[in-house]
Amino acid sequence: MSASDTLRRKPPDVLRFGARTFYGESSHARPGVYYVSRRWPTGVRHIAAFLQALVMMRRSDVVILFDHFSMGLPVGLVAWVFRRPVVIRVGGDFLWESYVESHRTEITLPGFYESRPFLNWKERTILFLARWTLRHASRVAFSTEWQRQIFIKHYGLLPERTLVIQNSVNLSSAVSETFAKRGTAISIVYAGRFLFLKNLRRTLLVFRSVRQDLGSSARLYLIGEGPEEGRLKALIQSYGMMEYVYIEPPLDRVSLEARILGAAAVIIPSLSDVSPNLVVEALELGVPVLLTKHCGYTFGEAEGVLRVDPLDENDLARGFSRLLNSRQRSILKQNIHPVATRTPHPSGLVGGENPKISLEAQAIRSGCNGVHTLSGHETPVSLGEKYLDLVYKLL
Repeated sequence: MSASDTLRRKPPDVLRFGARTFYGESSHARPGVYYVSRRWPTGVRHIAAFLQALVMMRRSDVVILFDHFSMGLPVGLVAWVFRRPVVIRVGGDFLWESYVESHRTEITLPGFYESRPFLNWKERTILFLARWTLRHASRVAFSTEWQRQIFIKHYGLLPERTLVIQNSVNLSSAVSETFAKRGTAISIVYAGRFLFLKNLRRTLLVFRSVRQDLGSSARLYLIGEGPEEGRLKALIQSYGMMEYVYIEPPLDRVSLEARILGAAAVIIPSLSDVSPNLVVEALELGVPVLLTKHCGYTFGEAEGVLRVDPLDENDLARGFSRLLNSRQRSILKQNIHPVATRTPHPSGLVGGENPKISLEAQAIRSGCNGVHTLSGHETPVSLGEKYLDLVYKLL
């Protein structure tokens, strides 16, 4: 009996772990989704995930994890006990992010691993457990080649067990149909979490300085929420920026796309950002982007993206000056080719392997018994054909 016939008779049960809370959207219970509250302390959350995974693992053939620590560690351990193949999707770095936030240290993702700063016992434990989880995975999928190379080097991963599955972005039809109706107001938009690593304090002060020097009427909108919100509001108040810097709550997807569509530019000035979807969304809508140079994307001015050093205030100022210059902004817009911003790899797979779509993979897609999700801390990507191709490879 062929593998495809076997899969049609008994389709694989895929066990999916990761959060289902999307930015700007509420999270409500739904059938087939198992939850572990993000409000629980880290240790309690890990234990709860471990116990839930024990129940679910027996009837699962493959495990797909959408982060490598919060859910990856407890569920990966259960999968290792039950000898189930595991695919881990890595789209961020919990260790670097927690280090920057807890110490309020301005260090980039590559700089963190190259300089090897002193880690306390908790951070060393996270590093040890994250390395164990990644090394015991059947495959580790990254969203960019940039992060893949960092993790191969510093986590000792086997290159042949790693690959890149690039993010995909689908704009809502309502916004896509209004592509030609972009606004002309000089407004700049940031959308995301308000975290220390997002480098927003420095960005606000540089924007204020450039705006005053140029006599510009540009406005900056910070859309989102997070632990830095109070500090940002105090900064705006103390420097008298209330009339041109605005903080707004998270928006649903369609509303956010509409705001981007009407903006002069979008900014992502983070210390590092692995693969922010906001970049691709803005370019697909024909809006220029100011982007940190410490990012997995390779976009540059030829694609309408200004790359800046987030730690260099002069470089940030030059970037803002160009965005506020109508001629420079027009050139950047002309350089944007929305179709070209989509993944250049039709399969979405580069790096370790490039599996072909096969009868067996089609059988998986058409007949999975079910996809069980355990909600945790990170944001997931949808379980699509790219991951199901990997499922086939591991069975």
